[in-house]
Amino acid sequence: MRLTSLLLICLPFFASPIIAHAETPEEYAARLEQWRQVCSDPNPDLAAGHLQSALASSDAAARKICLRATLSSDNEDLRSTALRQVVGTLPLIRFRVTFPEASANTLVALNTQNGLFFRAKDGDAVAGSAIWQPLLIDGTTHDAANGEVHVFGSEIIWAGKWTSTGGAQRWQDCSLRTALSQGSRIAGQLVCDGGAPFAVEADLLD
Repeated sequence: MRLTSLLLICLPFFASPIIAHAETPEEYAARLEQWRQVCSDPNPDLAAGHLQSALASSDAAARKICLRATLSSDNEDLRSTALRQVVGTLPLIRFRVTFPEASANTLVALNTQNGLFFRAKDGDAVAGSAIWQPLLIDGTTHDAANGEVHVFGSEIIWAGKWTSTGGAQRWQDCSLRTALSQGSRIAGQLVCDGGAPFAVEADLLD
């Protein structure tokens, strides 16, 4: 093989470390601050464009910053766009649960002692939809215990089936209705079989 050909083959291996530029802490902070500013642009169309740029990038920090900024927007359409993106891409979500003062649904109480967890699949970030499966007390899911979740404006609504563990399974119809409360936080209620509502809250970017 001729020397020139060998050099051309080897060049990328030697050039990459030289071309690659590691950011200093100051440069990293400045870049993230720039994302915060552009994704908080008062023009919702520009902010939406910057959000899409962040989502298309490989920068996880930029995506999180832009989602947090747009979820806090005063523009309802922009908030809804960001909310659909989050709901359509979350693999797992955890809600903190507050039990009703009396007559708590025993199935829900048993399965939410450490919080209410949903495992997500088949997400659609454009439509803002997915299938959410509630985790049972032993950390597993049941194929038939699931339901569709959808974004409507600033609300997230889920309806589906829930069951207990073990051989004597008890099925219940449940619904979860939450709305953006502050920034990336959502709050609402979980109701199963018409029982007393459980108050729930979560941080979508937690």
